[in-house]
Amino acid sequence: MPPQFPATPPTGPRLQPCPRWTQQSMHTLKRTRIVVADDHPVVRIGARAILEMHPETDVVAEAGTLDDLFTALHHEECDVLILCLRLTGTRMNSGVAAIAAVRRAFPRIKLIVYPDCYTPQTIRIAISLGALGVVSKHEIPMHLTSAVRSVAQGFRYVSSGIYQHTIGCNEVRRLTLDEELLLQLIADGNSLAEVAHILGESLPEARRRKHLAMEKLGIYTPVELYRFLATWRFDEGNSDSPPLEPAALKHR
Repeated sequence: MPPQFPATPPTGPRLQPCPRWTQQSMHTLKRTRIVVADDHPVVRIGARAILEMHPETDVVAEAGTLDDLFTALHHEECDVLILCLRLTGTRMNSGVAAIAAVRRAFPRIKLIVYPDCYTPQTIRIAISLGALGVVSKHEIPMHLTSAVRSVAQGFRYVSSGIYQHTIGCNEVRRLTLDEELLLQLIADGNSLAEVAHILGESLPEARRRKHLAMEKLGIYTPVELYRFLATWRFDEGNSDSPPLEPAALKHR
């Protein structure tokens, strides 16, 4: 007698077929919107090609200067910004300065720094200013796509090569907005006493917070602070501010 089967299938967990990307599923997928900012067109083209191989990412704009970058950010919805630190513009002197400006003007944007050459201090400054991801252009493309996925979810990603050579066991802490404001006021030409007055705090407290900010940035001398603040343009450039002199910072 042949075996009898129930009229209705038994209940319980079942194996599901492996999902495939279809035109409908790609349409409903929430994609990560990316802006690529680099001064080399070939790098921008390459980064776009790498990122758009994955259906969950969408490069919505490219920028070759910092001016183009901020124009794009004002016109395009962006989740993740990939930024070259060598980028310059008429209102800012470096990509490092742009990190802080992006953080203030577009606080929801996650930022990945994409340098070709770098120093441990540069990477430390970038992370302290708010970059969540750091990937070298000389590393394999997988790192860039992995960084986008991690950063889009709010996690920090530092590629293995950069981590080993620049960070290692040294803790990198992010500047607070109050610390950024203090440095901005110094960069604008104010003495530390004037900064303390503007912020409504004592001179010893302002001095303590300045040294804490310098420690986070990996800056330990007045000359190093001068070099950093020389490119610091928080307000997209204040051409009326007098230039800082290294000797003057000894008294700040």
